[in-house]
Amino acid sequence: MAKMMVSTLVVKDDAVLMVRENRIQYAGLWNLPAGHVEELLDEDIADAAVRETRSESGYDVRLTDFMTVVDTIVEGRRALVFVYIAELISEEQGEYDTEEINAVAFVPIGDFEGETAIGLRLPAAYLRFPKEIQEVLRLWKAGERPPIVRIR
Repeated sequence: MAKMMVSTLVVKDDAVLMVRENRIQYAGLWNLPAGHVEELLDEDIADAAVRETRSESGYDVRLTDFMTVVDTIVEGRRALVFVYIAELISEEQGEYDTEEINAVAFVPIGDFEGETAIGLRLPAAYLRFPKEIQEVLRLWKAGERPPIVRIR
């Protein structure tokens, strides 16, 4: 069975909210706020996106749109990642989970044809999921909302 996960795309002043992983196997890699849906608790998927964004970034957000489901592989297992577009409720940042995350930043959106080729001024080697982040940013820029995107 596939893992059910969530992620949010928060854009403010031409920059994307990113979190830098702290767990040993991913230490130093940047990602969009993301995490698992608490299936045993029958958690609502949208609620999980808000919870994970708050836990990983310290920001309270409001979901404004559903973007897509990314069908991908995470830690050797198939994962369905429900991606939402969100906005900050407040610019005041609270505490975040420092066991999982060691930095939070708004990373400037670069030229999508630039040398990073992912739409961020952050080399792909520094991203936990470069293909997935590139596709989410491409969809956002194009205003596309496909029901599902498969990335392998």
